[in-house]
Amino acid sequence: MATKGITGPLDDSLPSTRYNNCDQISEIPAPTTAPAAEDPADELRDLIPGLTADQATAILAWHTQTIDAAFKAEISTLLYCIVLFLIRPNINHTLATWGRVYAAGLEGAVVLGRNQKQQAESLGEDRAKLNHYVTQWRDRLGFTVLKFCRPDSARAAYAARASKTHATPKTSRYNQK
Repeated sequence: MATKGITGPLDDSLPSTRYNNCDQISEIPAPTTAPAAEDPADELRDLIPGLTADQATAILAWHTQTIDAAFKAEISTLLYCIVLFLIRPNINHTLATWGRVYAAGLEGAVVLGRNQKQQAESLGEDRAKLNHYVTQWRDRLGFTVLKFCRPDSARAAYAARASKTHATPKTSRYNQK
C-alpha cells in the first residue's frame, strides 16, 4: 500500500501513526467476561418473596420431574404413532421412510436438496405416492406446514371441492338416454 501512496487512514483529521504503530495495540480494551449464571433457586426466590431456599429447591425438583415425565410421555406417544403407522398392511416402507424425512423437514440434510419428485423418481415411484406419505406423517405427528405442504386452509378447500365434485352425479355420453 505504501507503494501506492497509502500510508495511513483515509481520514486526514486523525494522525496516521495511531493506526500504523503496532505498539499501541495494547490500548484495545480486553473483552468482558459474561456474568456467572445465577442459581435457579435464587432466581425463584427473587420472583417469590418469602420463599426459603429449601422450598425453592423442592419446587425446582418437582418442576424438573414434571417436565421430564411430560417429555417422556410425548416421546412415547410419538413412538407409538410411528410404530402403528409402520405395521399397517400394504405399506411401502421405503416411501413411508422418505415421507417421514420430508414431513420433518430433514430433506436438506438427507437427500442433498432433491425435491419430492426427484426422490420419488429415484425410487421408481410417483411423486403423488410420496406426497401421500408426507401428508400422513404430517397429520399423525402434528408437524407444522413446511414449504412443500399446503396449509390446512387450502387442504380444507380442496377437500370440500373434491367432495362436492364427486358427490354430484355425472352424466356421460355413454349413459345418456
